[in-house]
Amino acid sequence: MEGNGHRGAGPASGHGQPRRKALVRLYVFAGAIIGLVALAAAAYAVFGGLGFGGGWVAVGPISEVRSQGVAFAQRFDVFVVADDPEPIGLYGREPQLGTQVFYCDSSGWFQTDSGSVFDHHGFYRSGSAPRGLDRVPVKVDHGMLMVDPSRRAIGPDRGLTDRGSPRGEHCSPAATVNPDGSYTVGAVTATASFRFAQWLDGWFELSGCNVIIGKGGMTSEIYRKSFVPNRAIYLT
Repeated sequence: MEGNGHRGAGPASGHGQPRRKALVRLYVFAGAIIGLVALAAAAYAVFGGLGFGGGWVAVGPISEVRSQGVAFAQRFDVFVVADDPEPIGLYGREPQLGTQVFYCDSSGWFQTDSGSVFDHHGFYRSGSAPRGLDRVPVKVDHGMLMVDPSRRAIGPDRGLTDRGSPRGEHCSPAATVNPDGSYTVGAVTATASFRFAQWLDGWFELSGCNVIIGKGGMTSEIYRKSFVPNRAIYLT
């Protein structure tokens, strides 16, 4: 037996290196995980969830959504009726034509430029739509109102309603979209007549109209300048 029987220290460079490398890899891996979690949390807070492949996404704090009564999440094309105890999610497109739905604040109902009308809870009331507005799942999670646009459900059949009445006047669409893509101008928005004065001469020439019925607000100067030369009259 050589030596005193004790193992020598040996070269310092070999011992402990694998352990240190493993710890470094562990720290790098843990740091990457923490970074990904932080990035996901930031995306959730700022963007309401990335929504890759569908799934639940945030509309906003439930208190803020409720304060609006009816909120529109434009990124997801979803309305949230939040003035009921249980919020309702409604898809923002007309079921048949796919035209954009808008919320009429004066009536509290939903309408489309194609002429379809839906009550406050998205039930069909009139127009060409084959049914009520499609439904989108809604939930409240840690104070955030969430919707899942990827799990849209077919809207209720015609004949089912919330039995409610509009709270005021309906909004008049400026034009109705025809199936061939053309437009029918059935009404002009309800506002003071003088706001349309700059188009009157062109309208008289184009339409041959000689009677305009308005709600008031036409000045005598506009009458002399546009109505008299075109032999037209204004009734209110």
